[in-house]
Amino acid sequence: MPARLSLKNGVIGIAGILAFAGFIALGNWQLERRHWKLDLIQRVAERVHATPVMAPNVEHWPTINKAHDEYRRVSV
Repeated sequence: MPARLSLKNGVIGIAGILAFAGFIALGNWQLERRHWKLDLIQRVAERVHATPVMAPNVEHWPTINKAHDEYRRVSV
């Protein structure tokens, strides 16, 4: 009986440690996601409220990239 109880306690302990590690990983993921989201909100707010720029010509289309031109206001 004590060996069975010891094995049961060991399994419960290991499951608890794994659950704790999983919760720590999820918490870290949420913090990283929060920083990413706050940065995105800031970039969108800055670009949406900026003065519009002229839309690029066809020859400038290859230079358009997501990091620089995403959410940029343009006028036609």
